[in-house]
Amino acid sequence: MDVRICIGEFCHLKGSEIVTRVFMELAEKEQLGDRLDLKGVFCHGACQEEGVSVRIGDTVHKVLHENAEAFFRSVVLPAVKAQG
Repeated sequence: MDVRICIGEFCHLKGSEIVTRVFMELAEKEQLGDRLDLKGVFCHGACQEEGVSVRIGDTVHKVLHENAEAFFRSVVLPAVKAQG
């Protein structure tokens, strides 16, 4: 499963480094290995007032660094497990 976290200037200021670190730590803890392709990318063209742009498939989500773990557990993890 492809997960792309924006690391452009605006998202960097909104906490993309923290979101990336949290996702990486949780992916390792959950032993997702090659089932999750997590990458930093520049601008999804979806900058808004709040949150970091995270693209999963064709959908762009806004993730606050404060809720990165909850987002990973409620959105990313179930999607990865559903893919088998």
